[in-house]
Amino acid sequence: MCGQRGSPVPLLTRFQGCLVGALLGELISGNAVPSPWWQVAMLGASCAIDTATFASADWEARCDRASHLTRIGTAASSEAAIAVLPVALYYHELPERLRREILLAAFLWLGAKETPAAALTFATAIATALQQRSPAENFDRLVGPADSNELTVPLEIARASRANGVGLAEYAEQIVEARVPMGDRALAIALYARALPGQPSLQVARAVKVAGGANVSPSVVGALVGAIAGAESGNSFPLRWQVALQERVAIASVYRQAARLFASWAGVGSPNGSAELELDAIAAAGRIQARASLISISH
Repeated sequence: MCGQRGSPVPLLTRFQGCLVGALLGELISGNAVPSPWWQVAMLGASCAIDTATFASADWEARCDRASHLTRIGTAASSEAAIAVLPVALYYHELPERLRREILLAAFLWLGAKETPAAALTFATAIATALQQRSPAENFDRLVGPADSNELTVPLEIARASRANGVGLAEYAEQIVEARVPMGDRALAIALYARALPGQPSLQVARAVKVAGGANVSPSVVGALVGAIAGAESGNSFPLRWQVALQERVAIASVYRQAARLFASWAGVGSPNGSAELELDAIAAAGRIQARASLISISH
């Protein structure tokens, strides 16, 4: 299974795998072009690349120039999770800071009746995935005690379902019957898909297939599964996917954006993205080191 312990995967490769995986997951679902939420996420990444922050005013200004400003205050919970993906990468090794920054960013995009539960849980999943544990270990750590997670109901159903060998389609039916909000349902399906055996491409395909029956967006589910898989194992997606999708989006530009985001995170970036990455950034499981200092966010 991908993501199990073995040779350490460079952290840069996992940054790239996370962003590329999210995009491939979206487009494999049938999207002709990247979704607005993916584009919002990339604009957020540009904020961090240029300023080492995710300041709301800067992010809003970039979205305004790209005609995405109307997206503010409209996202379902799982859509907001995609929008704040670069925030999850940037603060992955600092749990308290991660939670604070995800909340600030998520509330910028969330609809009035939505909660940040999916964005917070997704960010935790990304941070955990970057530690290179196996998908099963990541899932068990994410579920945790019943009172520690804001997606308690679907995750507790997932714990029992996984113990009983329940497949993804049946799990999706169970969370629909449990009336899990649609905004959170997409992430629940994505997490369960990633915990099941199989290569990332198979997990994405399974999740996309069952999404429609659970009344959630296949592209959102695909993006969430792809991001987690990429963060765990790097770019382990079929080359044929990238070749087939090259006509719709410049995959190489996503690799470059991820490298620039990583450089900013590592403190070796420059505003024009020209800094050379002169470090291996290889981290074994549980050995990612926190940065010595961080620039405070300004909202």
